[in-house]
Amino acid sequence: MAGNTTPVTNLAQTIENTILRKLGDVHTSIPGNVARYDPVKQVADIEIAVKRKVASDGSGITIPIIKNVPVRFPRSGKYSIHFPLEKGDRVHVLFCERSLDNWKKSGMRVSEPADVPRFFDYSDAVAVPGMYPDSEPIAFDDVTEQDGMTLQSETMKISLTSDGKVVIGKSGSTQEEPLVLGNVMISALTDIVAQVKQIATDIKTGPVGIGNAGSPTPTHPALIVKLAAIEAALDTIKSTYIDAASTNIISQISFTETAA
Repeated sequence: MAGNTTPVTNLAQTIENTILRKLGDVHTSIPGNVARYDPVKQVADIEIAVKRKVASDGSGITIPIIKNVPVRFPRSGKYSIHFPLEKGDRVHVLFCERSLDNWKKSGMRVSEPADVPRFFDYSDAVAVPGMYPDSEPIAFDDVTEQDGMTLQSETMKISLTSDGKVVIGKSGSTQEEPLVLGNVMISALTDIVAQVKQIATDIKTGPVGIGNAGSPTPTHPALIVKLAAIEAALDTIKSTYIDAASTNIISQISFTETAA
């Protein structure tokens, strides 16, 4: 009986080895690194981050860079999120179960299958930004950020924290800034500038004071010069920081706080 089991065992092992070899060509998903990114077309050349194992000696071989991989950011029909990708940025590479050739060319919601069947192939890769290893977690400045939502770059950060605050500032900073009521604040600053300028004008044109004889006295010439300089400075501030959209110090969007 023992001798009769050997062929069966060998056959089972052969079948298993064959299945494993075939499964080695079934690509599902894997980490990758950006080698080049085209922000206009939103395609990237992707370096596969895990080498492919060679069964004979256990060593690994580097998979060639996959060219022009579509990069998929969160998007709907009317809304989208996009941010720059640089060389070395991490992505999650997904391999579609069918060829994407006809679907990409036609733009149809449902396309016909490709003439040549292709399954889980490197040619049908799609990259999703953000697959980083455990050694590179997202950094938070405060525990409330961990339970909230944070949008950040190297130089700026906006956080909606779990304790109901909006934090705006440089990335890595814990400085809290109030949420500006854009149009309301612009209107208030414009009115303040106008009122201060009116005071300066009234003092310049005088008379504003009472002399020893009991009659108004004209404004001193030196003070008139200073007031004129103040008016000019106010005009500069208004045109630079309030009126000019490119350098406006506050948002043009109004935010409304409602009661709970």
